[in-house]
Amino acid sequence: MSAAAYTINRSPASAKGRRTPYEILYDRPVEVQRLHPFGCPAYPLIPEEKRHKQKFGDKARRCVFIGYHEG
Repeated sequence: MSAAAYTINRSPASAKGRRTPYEILYDRPVEVQRLHPFGCPAYPLIPEEKRHKQKFGDKARRCVFIGYHEG
């Protein structure tokens, strides 16, 4: 449900003069590059305390995008 609200708040509405609710609230344009389709590859960062202490160890791991973080 929160992913739907996230997407809707960043979509233009004709009743608001083609501005998005996000633009009205924050008075700046939406960062479109942050929108991703569900099921696309995602690479979340592994916290430093959980990484292997190797020079060339993984800093992120491959996952599947399933939604947006609240907040």
